[in-house]
Amino acid sequence: MIEPLAFPSRCGAKADVAFDLIISSLPGHGASGKPPRPIGARTTARLWNKLMGENLGYEPYYAQGGDWGAGVAGSLAIDFPEVVKAIHLNLMIVAPQVPAETAAEEEFYAEADEDERRWGAYYQLRATEPKSLAYAMADNPVAQAQWLIQRFYQWSDKRTRSFDHVFSMDQLLTNVMIYVINDAFQTSTWFYTGSEEEHVKQMPKGTRVSVPTGFASYSGDSATGQRR
Repeated sequence: MIEPLAFPSRCGAKADVAFDLIISSLPGHGASGKPPRPIGARTTARLWNKLMGENLGYEPYYAQGGDWGAGVAGSLAIDFPEVVKAIHLNLMIVAPQVPAETAAEEEFYAEADEDERRWGAYYQLRATEPKSLAYAMADNPVAQAQWLIQRFYQWSDKRTRSFDHVFSMDQLLTNVMIYVINDAFQTSTWFYTGSEEEHVKQMPKGTRVSVPTGFASYSGDSATGQRR
């Protein structure tokens, strides 16, 4: 999506709808700095808001996020609605904690609970015992590759294509090496710990997201409960 947004004229659209894109790497991930202790999506949202406004002079601005980036974008919308014009998400991390009121909502929650039971062990380990995982992985790039590629395998839609047709070997190895070369495996796991400490998933009671919000829900994506 970088080229169509930054250079729309190359993709059949008018040049005057171009955006300046600030594509940031989460703290502790990739080439970003490593925080001295775990921080989560809400703290990162405060850092990103300072980056966009005080450091770069972009006010107002839009925010888009996937995975933990969706938690950052949701936190930006809650904490800084005066400068965030709109957000776009592909994962509903920041959400109100409300009981199901319809049969469809009950089914949605049940599917989400089942997915968490079957596939959520990695999350609990990262959120509660990140150092235990780090000691096992720190000097073992093969183990890091296995851990990361397993996530890609579990989360990809393999209903009509085999895994090796969903992602190329270059794509998988590039993602792995971003962690290995930057020694970021351990500090990336801290984001789970920090976000649990910050209660990122629990939208404060009585709080509403007031900025315009777009949400991409893909068929086959178990993380959003849209597997059918």
